[in-house]
Amino acid sequence: MIKTLTKIFAFTAVTKSLLETKKSQSAGTTQIHPSKIPGRTVFIREKEYFIRENIIDGTTPIIFLHSWGTDSLGSWFKILPKIKNETSFVAIDMRNHGKSDASWDRWDVDENADIVISILKELGISSCNIVGWSMGSAVAMSVAKKNKPIVNKLVLITTDQTIQEIEDLTSTDFSQLLQNEKIAVGMVSSVPAGIYSKQALKYLNQWNSISSQVIQADNVRTALQYLLSRNVVFAIVYASDAKLFPELKVIGIFDDFTHDPIIYPASLINLGSEEADLFFKYLVQAKTLKVFEEYGFLISARD
Repeated sequence: MIKTLTKIFAFTAVTKSLLETKKSQSAGTTQIHPSKIPGRTVFIREKEYFIRENIIDGTTPIIFLHSWGTDSLGSWFKILPKIKNETSFVAIDMRNHGKSDASWDRWDVDENADIVISILKELGISSCNIVGWSMGSAVAMSVAKKNKPIVNKLVLITTDQTIQEIEDLTSTDFSQLLQNEKIAVGMVSSVPAGIYSKQALKYLNQWNSISSQVIQADNVRTALQYLLSRNVVFAIVYASDAKLFPELKVIGIFDDFTHDPIIYPASLINLGSEEADLFFKYLVQAKTLKVFEEYGFLISARD
């Protein structure tokens, strides 16, 4: 797994150059590649993928992902020559495009993202910036979602220390657990933790039976206050919130597959800000991630 959060950029120079390319094509002129960028083949899952790379020591590589129907040079032939003396880059022919593997008849964003991640691992790239155009931007977003070092858990909590921990919530009858008591969650239509809570309860086929006992709060901290003030006996919150109050008892953890992923993505949107770049690097260094863990967040496993 890439060691740092992937940074996705859409910058004006790229957009302007591509628009100029499209304009020249629509005018009937021939597309000319004024500078040939050398390339080579890498093997991923016994399939060939063609890349064009330029490595300059001490620079963070930019990964270029092209648009539909073109390749690593077709989308970026005006950009790559201008930056080849300034920074490292890798331009990838994605599956079924250019000189890469074309042995299938189906195109999938997430699968192509997995291939990009595998290529980066093969090249030994642990930190990078990704620039995607059209189709490539969708793949870039998927790469970012797959490289999510900071995640959270959804937990069922109570202040009643006599209630036993529940090993498997998938087999729990929440009506029997709650009896006549109330359970606090965030607003299920607008608060992320509330949305996840409803998703999980619906997945477990429990929502309809206990919805009348659900007390919705404006935010997670308010849901916690309902519980701490004994207005309710149960609450569903993030694990990181539950860890802040030692008097709370986590009696159950919702499986990740019962709700959408709880992730905390980060990205840089200004390539020219040295301060922002330094802060981003600070956020994803091992020492900082350790602090997140101490406060109840989880750091997903990385290769």
